[in-house]
Amino acid sequence: MQPGNLRLGNCLELIRRLIGRPSVCRIAHYQSASFEPWAPQLHAHFFASHQTLYEQRPDLAPNFKHSVFPMACFNFARRGRNVICFKHCDVMNVPYGWCAITALGLFDYWKGGHLILWDYWVYFEFPAGTTIYVPSASVVHSNTRLANPDIEERSSFTQYFPGGVLRWIDNGFKSDKQLKADNRARFADVAAWKLDRWTRGLAMMSTWDELKDN
Repeated sequence: MQPGNLRLGNCLELIRRLIGRPSVCRIAHYQSASFEPWAPQLHAHFFASHQTLYEQRPDLAPNFKHSVFPMACFNFARRGRNVICFKHCDVMNVPYGWCAITALGLFDYWKGGHLILWDYWVYFEFPAGTTIYVPSASVVHSNTRLANPDIEERSSFTQYFPGGVLRWIDNGFKSDKQLKADNRARFADVAAWKLDRWTRGLAMMSTWDELKDN
């Protein structure tokens, strides 16, 4: 199995129009650009991996020209049916990676739409137009309902990096199954190397002193 563009069927033309809109491109590029000052090492890691992906698979179509995230998700609302994220982890994403979430819509952010990080027992006001970065594969998160869902609207736009893409790159552009079948010794070496991946991931998290120096 290899990375590929999603087969969107009847939604393909709609998605193409969405990702081509200047307003959506600005949000996507902002998410990527503002990510870099707060996590420069992780951003560089995503950038290098993103470049490698499209060098190896030039047939794939990136969503946005100036974004280090290969995946994007639109969550739309309509009056009376708003986007509510239930308590979960996005376990298919890079475990140490950050997911960029931008809240959209018209709602009273003092009374609803808060982001909850359950592992830390904290919540945040999350106004429309705000972007928040969350290690979504490792931290349990959700958001609260709106105070007046019949007259308010909340949508969201998210970008993230799938763990399967990095795994494919680390395996020499092969799936685990293919690498094991082709070269068992190499598969064992890569598996041993992956045991310390979480420490390498943590090392990409910047301290406050490093951010000030940067």
